Amino acid sequence: MAAAAPETTIPRRVQLERLTPAEHAIRKAVLAVEALPADVRLTDAVILLGQARNKVADFVDGVPRAEPRQDVASELLDVLVEMVEEKVEYMRINLLGNPEKQHTIKRARAAIAKAEGRT
Repeated sequence: MAAAAPETTIPRRVQLERLTPAEHAIRKAVLAVEALPADVRLTDAVILLGQARNKVADFVDGVPRAEPRQDVASELLDVLVEMVEEKVEYMRINLLGNPEKQHTIKRARAAIAKAEGRT
C-alpha cells in the first residue's frame, strides 16, 4: 500500500508550480519592472501588480470579495474636514503662521476636493 501524500499547509498562491497562467503573467510583469532602475513610480507599479496578483489568487482560490465600506469612507471624509478646520482655526487664533502653507493642510484639502469630486 502506497503512503498518502503529505498534506501541505503552504498556500497555493505561493507555489510556483500551482500558479495559473494569469498569475504567472503578473509574476513575470513584476520581475520585468523590478529589473528597471529604481524609481518611486516603479515601486508603485510593483505594489499595484501585487494587488492584482492577490485579486486573481483570491478569485482562483474562491475567496469571497470584500464589500466596500462606503459608510466608513464617508465618515473618514467628515472627520478629515473637521480636523483641517480645527487646525486652521488653531493656527490662526494662536498666530502660528499661514495654515494654508502647511504641507498637511494642502494634502488634506486636495484629498477632500478629490473625494467631493471637485478635481
